[in-house]
Amino acid sequence: MEKNNTNIEKNQPTKEQQDTIPISLDSDTSQHKMPPFMVFRKFIVLFKNFMKREDASQWCIFALTIAITIFTAIGIFFTKKQISIYEQTTKFDLRAYIAMKDISIASPNIGSYPNGLFRYENIGKTPAYNCRHCITILVDTIDITRNEIEKLIKEPVKGLTVGANMPIRMQVPSKIAFNDSICTNIKNGKLKFYIFGSIFYDDIFKEKHFAHFCGLYLPTNGDTNIRPEYSDAN
Repeated sequence: MEKNNTNIEKNQPTKEQQDTIPISLDSDTSQHKMPPFMVFRKFIVLFKNFMKREDASQWCIFALTIAITIFTAIGIFFTKKQISIYEQTTKFDLRAYIAMKDISIASPNIGSYPNGLFRYENIGKTPAYNCRHCITILVDTIDITRNEIEKLIKEPVKGLTVGANMPIRMQVPSKIAFNDSICTNIKNGKLKFYIFGSIFYDDIFKEKHFAHFCGLYLPTNGDTNIRPEYSDAN
């Protein structure tokens, strides 16, 4: 009897052998939810077995290098993204910004050269450099489109500097004298009386901007209506 017990004990694995027993993911126990400490214990066993390999240290160094490289790349990506957002916010906050304040057209009279008046202001915090104007007065029989206006607008080469919070008022005379026929047709709505143009300028970051505007004379009350066809800015 004692001999049989001795044989049984010899056949049982030692504690060291138990730790090195391969873990089968296809075993019955793997099909059931194991306690967290059992999962952790199995990982420890796998790690111990791995560390007994001769090339374990080399693989650890390789894995660590890959992890450091990945985390460094992620860090650089998010850092550059934050810097880009900060730069864009700074530029938007400090740049010059031309805004139209008023557009008007003088009432047409027979034999006169009606003037177009417009006023704009740099509402930004820094000067607007090389501010270039292109303004046109036009009488036409149809509603003018944005494409037609863009064909008539030609960007000047040289301009002026407009300081921060600096208002500018300009007057543009008509190139033709209005006769009785033109004045009559404007008053009865057969002719459209426009003033439109563009202001091109650069900011302190050397980025180019524009401010487009378009006004239509209203013969009923003599006011000028801002038209959306070409009123735009960036």
